[in-house]
Amino acid sequence: MRLPMPRWLKEALWTVLAALILAQVMIMASVVVFPMGGGEYHAIFAYTETGRLGAALKAYGTYLLSLAVPAGLLVWSGYPARWWLVASVAAAVGLLAWWGICTWEPQGIGFHTAVIALLPGFPAVLFGVCWAAARRSARRRVRGTDPAA
Repeated sequence: MRLPMPRWLKEALWTVLAALILAQVMIMASVVVFPMGGGEYHAIFAYTETGRLGAALKAYGTYLLSLAVPAGLLVWSGYPARWWLVASVAAAVGLLAWWGICTWEPQGIGFHTAVIALLPGFPAVLFGVCWAAARRSARRRVRGTDPAA
């Protein structure tokens, strides 16, 4: 006998799975882009008292791209969680990873100001990508060209 599972619980479980998928993809992308020991932290903070903004921007782009592409694909492919939940967990994963760079010591004041200014980019970009993917996915279902339907 199967017990019915409430919709909110199913959606919560799918959202947690999306968070795990997105975190793993971001970690793998970081390892590929920053293969040396210490990863992006070594590239940004090793042998400097202020931090390297170029390496930080490279890490930011890696984080953002490695979250936006899979989050958009999850939403576009009809993932069971709502698009805004996928966008929320993607933004949370990105903000958590970026916060580690924002709070690393020591940092120069110019570097710190720059990395803090980049924080709002995660939710803005990820919500935009997921919203566009949801619209595209809905159009595909309405026109009848969805292979999953």
